[in-house]
Amino acid sequence: MVVEMATGVSLEEYCRLEYDAKTRHEYINGEIIPMPYTSENHGLIASNMAVAIGICLKGSKNHRLYIADRMLYVPTDANEGNTYYPDLMILESEPVFKAVSANMQATTNPVVVIEILSGSNADNDLVEKLTHYKTIATLKQYLIFWQTKKQVETFTRINEKEWLDVVLTEKEGAVRILDCELLFGDIYEKVI
Repeated sequence: MVVEMATGVSLEEYCRLEYDAKTRHEYINGEIIPMPYTSENHGLIASNMAVAIGICLKGSKNHRLYIADRMLYVPTDANEGNTYYPDLMILESEPVFKAVSANMQATTNPVVVIEILSGSNADNDLVEKLTHYKTIATLKQYLIFWQTKKQVETFTRINEKEWLDVVLTEKEGAVRILDCELLFGDIYEKVI
């Protein structure tokens, strides 16, 4: 089933359509939004990070790493809530799910959310998603990786209301995600 962008749709209707869809869609502010095309660089960065984080967290009984196919639910005051498919998501404990439909459940308790920036989703990742992700009580870090240059913007929770925003480039050589140090050379291998 092909689902085009639609507005004024209920979460229940979105889930019914999403369950049978051949491609993924996010549900943001009552709109069904098709997921953008991902470039080769996007795929390489995501898989490089998944490997590096997976190795770092290997043996951890508490941590779970999810790649882009895991739905994230973020409650909002304005509507029924939003659903996203982050590029990577880390949990520090057992997953807590929101049953978004009879057939679908979405994760609600990530400690880290990672997005890879592209031209088509730049404003969404840097503004709207950032605003919504910061409302997740369990979230400790939100990271946005560029695919056109070796750069990452990290948002790290200081306390309930404050976040530290830092831009890192390849000059720093590495980025810290929880207790994992990922080298820019490993993240961007075969990319730039």
